[in-house]
Amino acid sequence: MSYYSQITDISLLNSKSRSQSDFQTLFDDGLFSNRTKWNSFTLNNEIPDLLAGIQSRMKYSMSILSLGIYNVMEDGPGKNIVKDEEIYLFTGFGEIEIVNQIGKLISQEDYSINPALFPNSVNHIALCYYTILKKISNYTVAVNNGLHTNLGFVNFLKDRIKIKEPFIITSGENNSEFFSYEENNPLQIVPSFAAYRIIPHAEKGFRFYGKLGKWDEVLSCEIFIQAEYIFADKETFIKLENQQTNKKLYSEYPITKDNPCGIAVRLALPFYYQISGKSLIMEKIKNEYYLWEVII
Repeated sequence: MSYYSQITDISLLNSKSRSQSDFQTLFDDGLFSNRTKWNSFTLNNEIPDLLAGIQSRMKYSMSILSLGIYNVMEDGPGKNIVKDEEIYLFTGFGEIEIVNQIGKLISQEDYSINPALFPNSVNHIALCYYTILKKISNYTVAVNNGLHTNLGFVNFLKDRIKIKEPFIITSGENNSEFFSYEENNPLQIVPSFAAYRIIPHAEKGFRFYGKLGKWDEVLSCEIFIQAEYIFADKETFIKLENQQTNKKLYSEYPITKDNPCGIAVRLALPFYYQISGKSLIMEKIKNEYYLWEVII
């Protein structure tokens, strides 16, 4: 049986928006549906009040990734986290800026390296900070595979939701000057964060529909025909827009840019905005289209 799964306790965070009213304004202003607005929407590391809720000097050692994950957890599923609830972090590049800083200190500055820097270079450190600061011992996993982390997210999720117990998803990235080294096609990796709880085996919610290899198969499949709303990656959004489909099109791209796990944010948007009716979530990976049905 193909069960649905619910998404609850959603929190989003970036340098321009934190509260649900902030993100509702972005939605109402057409940021997710009007491609002409995307380039002018820029994000940076100046996220207000990231340190305010942390009552420990440890906060001064935390990277923007660790601080971002801590804050979206506190604003979202961390409010009612229970013992033994699993927490999964999906991040394409993890603490790449800390690694970059360490490399520069060694290769350019010839400095002795403070050993305290090295724990901050570990991809799992964001969830370690969170569990230490909250004094909990929940099972935590960090998953990263560069630009292919989206595939890891899809493959993990379609299997994990077969297990009945709820679990928590978090995602986010560190921006870094490292990404500017690529002159021909530099990536826009931005500090944008999300966290939410997934409750499997529900009567409504999302479920994995399948993957299709041809565009014509997508256009003719049952879920595409029935869906009123489509949430897609940037490339697929543009392709659908050019076809002048009668579907209502949205993409999380303006708030995630080239972050490899935009799909983690995209999947939550119909629940975050309570889009009634049937939605289709699309993700193109290696010339295949992965499809999720959503019924709120």
